[in-house]
Amino acid sequence: MQVNPEVVTTGSNSALPRNKLLIAFSADFSRKDELLAKVFGQEISHSSRIVRKYCWRTKYYSVQLDIYIDELENLSNWCDELMSPEFQDLRDVLAGIIVVGSKFDPDSHRALHQLSKCLDESMEYFGILLTSEARRSDEDEMVGSFELIHCDENESNEYNESLGIGRVKEVIDTHNWDADIMQMKQAKQAKQASAVEEIDCKLPSQGFSLEELMHKLEEARTNYQQMSSGPEASQFAEDISEQLSRCI
Repeated sequence: MQVNPEVVTTGSNSALPRNKLLIAFSADFSRKDELLAKVFGQEISHSSRIVRKYCWRTKYYSVQLDIYIDELENLSNWCDELMSPEFQDLRDVLAGIIVVGSKFDPDSHRALHQLSKCLDESMEYFGILLTSEARRSDEDEMVGSFELIHCDENESNEYNESLGIGRVKEVIDTHNWDADIMQMKQAKQAKQASAVEEIDCKLPSQGFSLEELMHKLEEARTNYQQMSSGPEASQFAEDISEQLSRCI
């Protein structure tokens, strides 16, 4: 493991927030930066190793994360290192672990089962096993406490269920972050984001009628008139314009 366990050691770690995200790429996975860009944006590269105070934003809250990026040759050996006493301080502050690779054999699955047992069940953390393998009809959705996600799938299916990178983002969005590190958005901001999302969900994906478009514009106008803040109203108008432009 290339992550230094001392990176989180500051005497007693009892007061440290659980805001660390550990991402481990197998050496044979060649699209590291591409995947990081899809999840976090262009500002993160696998060569960064440590990214401090990265701001993860949703429509309801934002949270600052420290992202540790590691590379592994053998997942079993990597799990053994992470389970060792030397890495106890790191385990105590992890909010999530994402393991990424092209293919994982049965030994890798067994290693993740052991790691899952090692991690305290009371810990509020998420685990993701992200692979570029094609989905098999007989595979399990969970490997220990790690959710198996296929990175090359479309971000949602016909039932609007999140898949692929979309599911990775959803897991991070819905994680139960420590309350003291979350910055909640104001009610007006959350309402504005919800209004944009609601209108976006109602927009037809292929083709539209003039009547449908006028109805969406009327909904947008009503929400716009309810906003008293100039900057908020301007941002809302920009967001709605972007959503409507997809259908024109």
